[in-house]
Amino acid sequence: MALEIIHRDQWEWHCLDPKQLDEWFSDRLQLAELNEVKSNPVRKVYKVDDSYFVKEEHPSGFGSNLRARISCKAKREFEAASALEAAEIPCVRYLGWGRKGTSSMLFTEAFTNSISADDYYWDFLFYRPEKREEFLILLTDFLKRFYNAGFDHPDLHLGNLMIRPETMELKLVDVYGIHKKHIKGSRLVGRITPLLSSLCDWLTPDRAGKIIKELGVTNDLDRARDIWLKMLKDNTQRSLRQYEKRLKRLKRGNSKHLYGNSDENCFYRRSVIQFDYDDLLKEPEKYLQAEKMKFEAGSELQALCLKLRMMHINHLQPLLLTHDTVYFDRMPESGAAPSTRELDSFNLLCRISGVPEQSHDNLFTHNGMVFIKDIRRMN
Repeated sequence: MALEIIHRDQWEWHCLDPKQLDEWFSDRLQLAELNEVKSNPVRKVYKVDDSYFVKEEHPSGFGSNLRARISCKAKREFEAASALEAAEIPCVRYLGWGRKGTSSMLFTEAFTNSISADDYYWDFLFYRPEKREEFLILLTDFLKRFYNAGFDHPDLHLGNLMIRPETMELKLVDVYGIHKKHIKGSRLVGRITPLLSSLCDWLTPDRAGKIIKELGVTNDLDRARDIWLKMLKDNTQRSLRQYEKRLKRLKRGNSKHLYGNSDENCFYRRSVIQFDYDDLLKEPEKYLQAEKMKFEAGSELQALCLKLRMMHINHLQPLLLTHDTVYFDRMPESGAAPSTRELDSFNLLCRISGVPEQSHDNLFTHNGMVFIKDIRRMN
């Protein structure tokens, strides 16, 4: 890519088309406040209309500032994106990067009408079984192209993949850290574990084994299934190590699982049936099963709910808490008794996660997944 170098407001910019800076750079402070996508003390991401996404990095501390002076993070990410584009790996288009002292900034072209693959999972795949195979084929094709081209990604997960549901296009975002390195065998398994294990709500050992075989980890399907089971065990152990940290976030009200929060009620996202959350908050009895229970007892159930979710054990959740009532997910009318195959798959996941095998009368199946009816009745 041929980049032009220009200077704006003490920033040195390297851009494909400097005119694109005119559309947002002078208004960046206001845009960052109004259109923030995510932020932390050293980094912020914000949107410019439907045209661009901007990422700013402002290092904190002596070590971080020293590393930023030696090697600009935005430049390295831009170069990674350029290498992906040259190899024809689907990636959002990076348009330029800039630096001012130790601070850096880059902007990318917006992949319009797209959502993260994580949101696609919960908004589509979790509720619509007919979409799953198409997604698995798309994802497997992307992984084969990426790893066969000799790239390595230190943190590949559903959150840094974007998908356009209408056309089923998949693209990488946030490509910092991607570099050329052929990996295979156990290293490749380690890289794809967080990604594939996040689909284990409905991804069967047979189907997962086929994906692992297609990626060239092994030519033996039985061996591939064994690898999948080990991936699930590793993912469970990693989730349990993160549980206390996630629980603290939940109690503070800043967990990604919360839709809303106040002193007397908190709302847990992603239920067994889709509905409008704002409507639900107005009339919870219309959608959920209400039971009288103290807030503290409901909070304990939500803590258990979080742990089960992190281990991908599906269940009817305590969704809404008030000072004296807990509103539970309702079993859908289409819920049915699990088949033998579904029970075998669910019990396998329970064993891997250290969850006791459940009584059959406390289980039901919906959308190709087995759910626990009442977590208070768990063995």
